Formats: sequence, C-alpha cells, structure tokens
Amino acid sequence: MDTSIQQPETAEAYYKRGQASRIKGDLDGAFADFNKAIELKPILAEAYNNRGLVKKTKGDLSGALEDYNKAIELKPGLAQAYNNRGRIRQAKNNLEEALLDFNKAIELKPDLLEAYTNRGELKRVKGDLEGALMDYDQAIKLKPDFAVSYNNRGMVKRAKGDLE
Repeated sequence: MDTSIQQPETAEAYYKRGQASRIKGDLDGAFADFNKAIELKPILAEAYNNRGLVKKTKGDLSGALEDYNKAIELKPGLAQAYNNRGRIRQAKNNLEEALLDFNKAIELKPDLLEAYTNRGELKRVKGDLEGALMDYDQAIKLKPDFAVSYNNRGMVKRAKGDLE
C-alpha cells in the first residue's frame, strides 16, 4: 500500500495547499504551490494575491506589488488585492495611491476590517486624526474584539490630547 502523499493535480488544489502552508509559516512551500497554481491556471487572481503576501513577508516589496497588480488586472473586484497593494504603496511612501487602494477595497467590500485599519493608520500618519478615528470606530463595529483597532484608536486620542 502506497502511503505517500500525492501531489495536487489542479491549480485550485495547489492554491489551497499554498494557503495552508502560508498560514503554517512554510513560506517556501506556499511560494512553490502558488507558483504551480499560476503555472496551471495563469488567470487565478487569488494565487497572485497570496503569492504577493509571501513575497511581502520575505521582504520583496516590488515583487509583491507586481503580484497584486496582476491579481487586480485579472479580477478587478478582488478587494483584498487592493488592500494588500495599498499596504505596499504605503510602505513605499506612495501615500495618495495607498489611500486610493484602501478606498477601493472598502468600496468593493464594505466589511473588510483590514482595509479600515490600514486606512486609519494611513490617515493617522497623514495627520487626519478625525478620519483615522472614524476608520478605527468602523473597524471596531465590524469586529468588537479586535484589539489592534482599540490600540490604534487610543494612540489617535492620545495625539489629540484626549487622555481619558
């Protein structure tokens, strides 16, 4: 009886295994699986988006940006790709483009918690403290137990002099 693990046969199977590997922290395995998924199905936008996450984690911001751009080209309604691209653009100090990406992610998926958190951070950095507060408040409405939003909101209130 053969007990070896068979290789996936479809792009979707490689993609799913890549997701599991990324979550477990096996970035090399995830990267290989996303590459294979893309090789088998070059129009699988989600594989580009997730490969971009791996590239970002490995410090390849330009490679990640390319993958997010490709994901958006293939699937313009993929809100997470806009959010992820916004994070890269913000890291590269392209703040206006990052803001456009976060806005688009929220337009496409109004319950995308990460986009509100990221846009709030961007607004805080740009000095728009009221806008940042509104985004953090919305993030808290979406997920009341998300500690990051409370922490970020607290930093903005402190910056405004609201120590209570």
